[in-house]
Amino acid sequence: MNRYAQRVAELGGRFLHTEKQPNVTLSEEQLKAFEETIGYALPDDYREFLKEFGGYGFINEIVYRLANIPDGRTLGAVDTFYGIFPFSSMMDLLTRYHNYVDEQLIGPELLPITDEGGGFDAICLFLDGEKKGSVHLFYSEDAVNRLDYSYLYPISDSFEAFLHLLHPITEEEQRRSK
Repeated sequence: MNRYAQRVAELGGRFLHTEKQPNVTLSEEQLKAFEETIGYALPDDYREFLKEFGGYGFINEIVYRLANIPDGRTLGAVDTFYGIFPFSSMMDLLTRYHNYVDEQLIGPELLPITDEGGGFDAICLFLDGEKKGSVHLFYSEDAVNRLDYSYLYPISDSFEAFLHLLHPITEEEQRRSK
């Protein structure tokens, strides 16, 4: 059992899988192949999470606090963490990565790890540079083919810290978000 099992259990959810890929837990070989394909090593905390919980969706509405977003939102939402699913492009980490990078919405040193509940806003992890390991919101309203990263809004300094920011939405938060 890895260090994230208790936190994931507290948030509640389910593993996503397909008939072709019933086991979500990744092997070391799968992780290395993914890293080789994208050309970056994953930050250790995210790598450990992905190995056990990639392709994990939440049953309840899971949110985190936002600041300084142009549309005034104060809450972000997380529905599902992408996994390595070569048979299902919707939740496949590599497919999502290429969708954003090939459209030149983000550079290759950013990895979209989840989205805002099916929308185009993605939560991304820096894979290189001085921000390596930090988590940012890719705000699509500001990001039409711009690679200057002014449309990225910091959420946390690490994936582990991001995971600890997540919580089920409270009644008060629900009232304020309507």
